[in-house]
Amino acid sequence: MGRDIALAISAMTRAPVSSDRLFQVIGNYTVIGAQGHLFALADAEEYGSEFAFPWRVDPLPVLPEHFKLEPNYQRKNGKVVESDLTKSIRTRLAKIKELIAKADEVIHAGDSDREGQLICDDIIRTFKFTGKVSRLWLHAQTKDGIIDALKKMRSNTTYANLGVAALARRESDWAIGINATRAYSALWWKKGHKGVLNIGRVVTPVVGMLVQREKDIRNFVSIEHFNLRAQINIKSHSPFWAKLVKPAGEGNPQFDTSGKYLIDKTFIESIRAKCQDKPAEIITANKIKKSDNPPLLLSLTELQKLAARMGYSPDQVLAAAQALYEKHKLTSYPRTECQYAPESEHSKAATVIQAIENNFSGAWTVPPGWTTSLKSPSWNDAKLQEHYAILPLSTSCPVAGLSKCEQDVYRLICRQYIAQFFPKYEYMATTLEVDVAGEVFRATGRTPTVVKCSNTATNK
Repeated sequence: MGRDIALAISAMTRAPVSSDRLFQVIGNYTVIGAQGHLFALADAEEYGSEFAFPWRVDPLPVLPEHFKLEPNYQRKNGKVVESDLTKSIRTRLAKIKELIAKADEVIHAGDSDREGQLICDDIIRTFKFTGKVSRLWLHAQTKDGIIDALKKMRSNTTYANLGVAALARRESDWAIGINATRAYSALWWKKGHKGVLNIGRVVTPVVGMLVQREKDIRNFVSIEHFNLRAQINIKSHSPFWAKLVKPAGEGNPQFDTSGKYLIDKTFIESIRAKCQDKPAEIITANKIKKSDNPPLLLSLTELQKLAARMGYSPDQVLAAAQALYEKHKLTSYPRTECQYAPESEHSKAATVIQAIENNFSGAWTVPPGWTTSLKSPSWNDAKLQEHYAILPLSTSCPVAGLSKCEQDVYRLICRQYIAQFFPKYEYMATTLEVDVAGEVFRATGRTPTVVKCSNTATNK
């Protein structure tokens, strides 16, 4: 990312880029990257010897009034390990400190999310920089995307609440993890066991949910239940299937205790025998004209759901989406929970769709019928969050060079995007109820309304 930002600044200022192992210099600008979280909250031992290992329940809880921050060096049993990671962090922090001491202005270019905000805010606070701090907020890691973001930078104070949220997350994780892990482990040892019981704010409830779900599966008792489906033949109508409208089940002995499942096979067989070969009479027939908008654009969660049907795990999808954003520059920022996009992005559609066709080079073809004169509800400034939905970009990058997972994820993103430029799905929703020997059967269905739309790349 640092290299991409340096090249974008070079394109703006026409100054050349000179690179060092840690940083790039472009005229008066120096771009240097962090290394994940360069700082971490100090361990409990820093607040008193009573919290040292082996842990005891008596001195708990440890809830410092002010949390101490320290370099995130690799540690073992509370002591710093002089590993390659530790040396790398120490060297990087020394250089960042030197550069900030000379700086007139700092541009915060952390990832455009809560943790990215915290990483750079920690650096700025620790080295006590008091000058102007601007925030570079990237949606696309292309040269044009970075230049556009550089022109639209705002004060870092604009994102103060995001930084506070990150602090709250970190401190709550620490408070719950440190205290609960020590308490449960100490009690565990008193019972004669060994090892540490790691308790966390997130992982422990998630594991609890999985355990409970596993217990539910193991203890599940199936209920044999029945329903009746009939083929209805009425003159002047094509044959259709309809399902019995079951009588009210609550308190009815033919149903289970919930009143939801009909469990009496003899009862359902008697209805079948009563209705066999008997005439059917339509008692209600409703037709309603309906339409559905295109599906909303993709958030990371929705992308992972779609890709799961193709056999990909959430981690695989995230890795592919991150590569499409960072490495291949084909899509916008992936770690988003928003399914809407800025209305200003709509005007780029023709160029983006053309780039999609070129990138696939016949391996996948954009379906005919799209038109940029259509504007789905996905384009809505009022519903935007810190990041908008994942969008394909007008970048040139042959898809053939991507991994299989990256190709599939890119195709899903492109399909969802192109869907925004097709007409609504229009259909007739039909509900029929028929009477057969005093029993009611219901059938529902949809009849699509065919809408033809000429393919055009114009923006109207």
